[in-house]
Amino acid sequence: MFVKVILSVLFLFLVSCVTAPIPEGSSPAVAEKPSEEILINHNYYVVSYNQKHLLANYVSYSISKSQLIGPGKRKDNFKTDPELKARKIPALNGKAFAKTGYQRGHLAPAADFKRSQEAMDATFYMSNMVPQVGQFNKDAWGALESRIRNWLCHEEKLTIVTGPILEDQLPRLPSGASVPKKLFKVVSDETAPVKAICFVYSQDDVADVYRERAMSVKKCEELVGYVLPVAHSKMSYDLSLWKSAKCN
Repeated sequence: MFVKVILSVLFLFLVSCVTAPIPEGSSPAVAEKPSEEILINHNYYVVSYNQKHLLANYVSYSISKSQLIGPGKRKDNFKTDPELKARKIPALNGKAFAKTGYQRGHLAPAADFKRSQEAMDATFYMSNMVPQVGQFNKDAWGALESRIRNWLCHEEKLTIVTGPILEDQLPRLPSGASVPKKLFKVVSDETAPVKAICFVYSQDDVADVYRERAMSVKKCEELVGYVLPVAHSKMSYDLSLWKSAKCN
């Protein structure tokens, strides 16, 4: 009888340890990199590709004010990422989102790559796309992209990292691509005054909600589950440091 009581107490103790809530103020574990990652360097931007979801974990690039201007014209030639194709890695083709109700939403926006036609065309690789709700892509997400370009006109150079928040059991399109519920965008300025900020948007967002969606890079890393390739990730964010200006 005594042994049964001891075992019962021990069992309840172990259960309480497993199910106890995470103490307030503690942070979820953040990995050094995504659990599934194939890195692709397209010269103008880098893709961290996730074969499981057939989407990028993130797309990263640095850009200066002068690179916003150039001869590159949008041709909407969506196509399979040639590097993934050459390496025989499963990848989406240009019609992967057709007749699904979702748009081919850029992670690295085409408007940031007018510096040359080659750079512009590279943004239409499907590894740079995620399924996006049309109104979200046009309104909330488009407004954020435009705002960051205005910030760039006030800065020397920015590093931008954008991606979907990839989770288990996301809905899938017939092509096999996951449909993310949320997307993130990190902006880092490495010139004085150095600063960094992150935004996490829901595909339900339909307005210019950047103030409500702003957070620190550290908090963003907790949500995506891995360390993002930007400087100053431990800084607290301050929207007042980001000044909008129209490019000359």
